[in-house]
Amino acid sequence: MTLLEQAISFREAYGQEMLEGFLQTGFIKKKLFDMQCSLINEESCEFLEACENLDEHPHSLQLQTEVLKELSDLVFVCYQFAAAYGLD
Repeated sequence: MTLLEQAISFREAYGQEMLEGFLQTGFIKKKLFDMQCSLINEESCEFLEACENLDEHPHSLQLQTEVLKELSDLVFVCYQFAAAYGLD
């Protein structure tokens, strides 16, 4: 199963809205768009913070793991954005 397929499956399982494009309803659904962008922004900030911490202590396995975790979270929310708008 691809990451996009996983994102779609997740959205279906939790009853999250999915559209076929940005303008399916004639306009961008502001609430959905803002939520998805907010999640990406939040995870991006957490990833960058983890990178800064690792830069200060590059040998820390805990900090290396944290960077990987935050990167995974960021990728996940990006795929959620794509799934929300039917982007492939």
